[in-house]
Amino acid sequence: METLHPPLAAASGPGDLSVRTAASKPRGNPSSYCRTVPKGGVRAVDLLLTTLVFGVVQGAVFALLGAGVVAVYRGTGIINFAHGAMAMLATYVFATLLDHHLPSIGGIPALALLVAVLVGIALGVVIDLLVMRPLARQSYLVRIIATLGIVYVLQSAALIVFNGAVTRPVGSLFPTGSHRVGSIFIGNDEIGIVVVTLALAVAMSLFYARTRFGIAIRAVSNNRDAATLVGIHVTWVTAASWAMGGATGAIAGILLAPSLGLNSYILTLVVIQALAAALTGRLESLALALAGGVALGVITELAKTYLQQLAAAHPMTWINLSNFGDGIAFLWIIGLLLFWRRTPGTQQSGSLLL
Repeated sequence: METLHPPLAAASGPGDLSVRTAASKPRGNPSSYCRTVPKGGVRAVDLLLTTLVFGVVQGAVFALLGAGVVAVYRGTGIINFAHGAMAMLATYVFATLLDHHLPSIGGIPALALLVAVLVGIALGVVIDLLVMRPLARQSYLVRIIATLGIVYVLQSAALIVFNGAVTRPVGSLFPTGSHRVGSIFIGNDEIGIVVVTLALAVAMSLFYARTRFGIAIRAVSNNRDAATLVGIHVTWVTAASWAMGGATGAIAGILLAPSLGLNSYILTLVVIQALAAALTGRLESLALALAGGVALGVITELAKTYLQQLAAAHPMTWINLSNFGDGIAFLWIIGLLLFWRRTPGTQQSGSLLL
């Protein structure tokens, strides 16, 4: 029997979420992420169901990360390559507060979550004020490179303050427990991730569609100069967009860290999956970004699971699936860039890639 616990799953990159069946329920914390595959003990239908379930779960986190990239791009026209690093630093704050056993509400560490989200918001606003706003008159390429520089600054901060070179386990946002659905078990973590993602997706959609500020962000996204002429404060819009990106990144990082472990590199690199999801919606459509994230998660989990089955049945030492999820995300991005042709109007928002 092979069991990958969170520290080991961290080495295998995004996408190694749990596969549990009623016949192979792991001992210990039933809500912990692990992959348990007894030899000959999992029916094909159970393996397929669990793979689909956890593909949706990891895809939900990718979708939330992609939504954060879309939020920043809508208000600023900038592709934020520092999105994963921002999520990483906020998650470190959450993990540190969790270690201090702050008061919880219904088993959920609400205070630690609130502080971490506020840190994510503050990071976004500070990046806008201190980096992006002074570079507003620079070329689009310069501002893109600036976000890459921010990645190294945040990684260095994590290394110095949190000893980020060492992978540490992170407690779950949700109470332990699991629920039997047919022949498989689904943990509270998995249910919570999907519920939180759906709730935030609905909230963001309503914000953009129904609130004056959300409509202002859409106006800036469509035509920044025209939005300025009608009295919209573009600087407020850009700050709010960075703040929203920081908040969604913080929540996504907190949801993902229990399955991957936490160091200064792991969550930083999930920006690859975030970009893949965001590019599905051409960096503008929140709905398509969410759908793209879920689809990417399902495809990644299906491919990884059945390649592992193939490798187990026919030992092939040359197969290494440790970064397989990143490879699929890269292929996804390349395919999208080939598919989305340049159209009139994309240059207006400063698009470098589309």
